[in-house]
Amino acid sequence: MKTLYEQFHDSFDWREGPNYEIIENAKGSARKQLENDLIRNLKYCDPPALAILKSQKAVPFLRKALVLSDGSLKVQIARALWDLEKFAGAVQEISSVLFATSEHRPHNGALDAVLALHGIKTSESRSILEKAIFDPDSLIRYNAARVLAWNLGKDISSMEIHEAIKFNNKERIEEFMSKLGD
Repeated sequence: MKTLYEQFHDSFDWREGPNYEIIENAKGSARKQLENDLIRNLKYCDPPALAILKSQKAVPFLRKALVLSDGSLKVQIARALWDLEKFAGAVQEISSVLFATSEHRPHNGALDAVLALHGIKTSESRSILEKAIFDPDSLIRYNAARVLAWNLGKDISSMEIHEAIKFNNKERIEEFMSKLGD
């Protein structure tokens, strides 16, 4: 019989990610074993799972791993630390992946960084998302605009966002930013 950790990783779908319901439904000794396995292995989808578990036990391990990680894993660890303890350095760590020089910035790491700022409603994350709206990559620009609008509680359609950012036109983007207001 497979452990919950094995079931969780076996559930991974390249489009949808893992089945986090496995984490949410974990109980008793199986939950404790799952938590230990997640901490011990710490792969890409494990930090969010630890945050779902509200694992305070994982915090010191995540802090150590943050220093040693990069790319998407660094983003996932920083976001988990934000979720677990509102770690003050989380947004800066996420930003370091987003704004890494192009030869050190894998596409998925930058996209993960933008998406990780969803729900982090600080002035620092707002500034980072506003800067990312001018990114050369249209996928980064679109998702930065979408996350920023959501974080500000603005109901702006996907079409409006797409029209504002599609050609990386400074005037159009600034017009979009004015819609967001303060």
